[in-house]
Amino acid sequence: MPDNQEKIILTLNDHKKYVLVDQIILSSTEYVYLVDIEDNTNLMVCELDGNKLTRVTDEKIVNEVLAQFLKQNQNH
Repeated sequence: MPDNQEKIILTLNDHKKYVLVDQIILSSTEYVYLVDIEDNTNLMVCELDGNKLTRVTDEKIVNEVLAQFLKQNQNH
């Protein structure tokens, strides 16, 4: 997500607020990268299906998605 865009803040079921850092479609699935605004070490990759977010716990998928986020941002 370019720096000149307004950041999107989401409050999740854990009552913490997360900033939407980036999003990507990979293998027909949309993923978002979220970071806790109060604890930047608390980050997560979630699958976005409509308005539903599901945290991705499969390490292989998380690594693949994060690698694509990095690759995408290096090209900008």
